[in-house]
Amino acid sequence: MKAAETLHEGDIIIIRWKTSRFTRLYRTVVLKVEGNIVALEPIYDKLGIVPFDRGVTELIPVGEETVYQNLHVTLSHLNGKDIYLVSGHSEGSIYTEHRKFVRFTVNMKCSIGNNSAILADISSGGFRVVLKNDYPIGAWLKLNEYFDVPGLIVRKSKVNSEMFSYGCQVLDPNNAFLNFVTAREAEGAPVLN
Repeated sequence: MKAAETLHEGDIIIIRWKTSRFTRLYRTVVLKVEGNIVALEPIYDKLGIVPFDRGVTELIPVGEETVYQNLHVTLSHLNGKDIYLVSGHSEGSIYTEHRKFVRFTVNMKCSIGNNSAILADISSGGFRVVLKNDYPIGAWLKLNEYFDVPGLIVRKSKVNSEMFSYGCQVLDPNNAFLNFVTAREAEGAPVLN
């Protein structure tokens, strides 16, 4: 399935840019979809507009279970504004696959509401926290420290008689969250299976 067939104007997208030196995650928005081309809002860093001129670029629609790979990203202009135009190298090169996020060990103290917790691990798709409070699957937990992002509980397990472990999916990651994940990867944090 092609990205242009499933993405819509206003969709929030994570761009994963991988080179031999780094992997970076950026958040942007779909501006327009026309034919096999997807127009995205540009991304700026301290050096200016991010070029996506080497390596591998992938699109991950927020809240979806797909990754669009082997993409060509071109900087262009529309009505005097910078935009990215995204297309595949060939007709068959844009496809979806079931993804599994790489999780990095964190083991840092944090807080969920007014409750102390441990941020056990993190990925670009979510986080796992351990705390005393008993919450149901489907509830929202908000990490108040580091990146102030809510996560939907999708997994729950009892650690001991007092503690619970919650796997939370982040449906709308902010830049602070994505930067934290990227920093953990750059630090060489232990990877979990």
